[in-house]
Amino acid sequence: MDVVVNNAGYGLFGAVEELTEQQVRDQMGTNCRSPPSAASRPSRTSAATTPPSGPWRA
Repeated sequence: MDVVVNNAGYGLFGAVEELTEQQVRDQMGTNCRSPPSAASRPSRTSAATTPPSGPWRA
């Protein structure tokens, strides 16, 4: 796999005072914690199973 496209995310609209703690936690989980996890997971699994290719191959 050469490219990971992570297009997950969403916004909450309205006054901050009207949001529940769970709504904020869910949004932060999707927008801030999920992208690094999504980006690092394929690289760990593909590095162990895919032989190197391209001009940088040893």
